[in-house]
Amino acid sequence: VKDILRVERLSSSTKTIFVLDATGKLLQQITTSNDNYTFNTRQFSAGVYFVKVVEAYKATTLKFVKQ
Repeated sequence: VKDILRVERLSSSTKTIFVLDATGKLLQQITTSNDNYTFNTRQFSAGVYFVKVVEAYKATTLKFVKQ
């Protein structure tokens, strides 16, 4: 990721999306029912981060690298 993180192909149900740093610190959070969402990551330092999508009884966490 350079400046924009795109989270795509989500379900149309309501979900909360979290962006966390490598220590688990919450950086951004949004609750949406959209099937795509875009985060601005320009202010993040280079390094490893996580995006966590939580909906109903399911949680998915993925790693991304900010350049």
